[in-house]
Amino acid sequence: MFHSKFMHLTNKSRNVIILFSLLSLIEGVLWYFLPIYFESQLNSLFLIGMLMAAHPLASLFADLPAGDLCDKIGRKFAFIIGAIGFLASFLLLYTDNFIGFLFFMLIYGAFSTLYSVSANTAIIDYSNRNHVGEVNGIFVSLVYFGWFAGSVIAGILGSIFIQVTLFNILAIALLLVTLGAILYFPGKTMPKKHSMRKAGRILIRDHLWFGEFGSIKKINISIIPALFFYFIWGFWEYAIWTFEPIYTNVVVGSDFFVGAIILGLLSLPTILIAPLGGWLTDKINPRKMIFYGAVLLIIGQSIFLMIQDLIGLTLSLIITSIGICFISLPICYIEKVQVKQNFRGEVVGYEEMLYNIGGILGPLSVGTLFTITNMSHLFYLTFSLFLISVVLLIPWSRKVFK
Repeated sequence: MFHSKFMHLTNKSRNVIILFSLLSLIEGVLWYFLPIYFESQLNSLFLIGMLMAAHPLASLFADLPAGDLCDKIGRKFAFIIGAIGFLASFLLLYTDNFIGFLFFMLIYGAFSTLYSVSANTAIIDYSNRNHVGEVNGIFVSLVYFGWFAGSVIAGILGSIFIQVTLFNILAIALLLVTLGAILYFPGKTMPKKHSMRKAGRILIRDHLWFGEFGSIKKINISIIPALFFYFIWGFWEYAIWTFEPIYTNVVVGSDFFVGAIILGLLSLPTILIAPLGGWLTDKINPRKMIFYGAVLLIIGQSIFLMIQDLIGLTLSLIITSIGICFISLPICYIEKVQVKQNFRGEVVGYEEMLYNIGGILGPLSVGTLFTITNMSHLFYLTFSLFLISVVLLIPWSRKVFK
């Protein structure tokens, strides 16, 4: 069923999904090794937290301009520039010091935002209104498959190559994906000189970032509950992606492969459930999907608090991920149906901005306030935050989906 649905996508949608999924695969490998690599070089949990928070910090300041660039200039322009900037940032991984690593995470965070906002906006543009959920379900499933496969590949390659060699392999792979984007990403706008000048004028006019806040007044729905959900989502994922590899490898004593498999379970449920969730979003009231997702979120967060071992952690990651998937797909439906096309990039930019604010606070709070030997403290906090999000989302969904 999944194969037949994928083959019936338009060529434009298919190209966006494939290219962004390949980037997700590269990032999945990279993100598994970054905390371990940083720890081997710096030997400081606090500094690791700062480095991992630098990525969403840079993304935070790039989110709104990226959305504006997508709307005013073109999705392809943003995607290609983002991939090129990500590739260039790899040079800083070889510096072996905190400052070099910090600049790597900042540059990587800013440019990855460009291709992320571009892909997420483009996939909404190229989906039929009657199949928004289905198309986004396939998109989310394959993107998360990239992250899952990246974690598994990282666990395998980690036992074969040293980390510097792995970075070289990833850089070559990223170069090939960038060339593929130049050839196959849909759209007419290429990053030529006149496009760069136009982009500069937009950024100067909007004061790089702060001027973008005025655009929220033009959006015809209240998106605050959705934005808060994205904030909690970012907090959760960045905290888990940052410290799970260290937790399983240092505290529990598992090897690279076991830690990679458990981390991959953050993505695996979405791979399997997203196509079904997208189909259900189209066929039933999206409000019900948000309710089901809310129930799963609370259950998933509660499990590790009751079973504080690797089994509890595994079950918690699986159920929480399914809940997030069931909530995020109806939100994409809202963007297609109720947001004008010339503002969709900015809406996606707002969502990613809040996601990245959560991504900043997640690693910083764990690295500063908690100890890696007791992850229950993190789960008590995320349980409370998800509960607040659910309380906001359910009445909001009733209002939006009347």
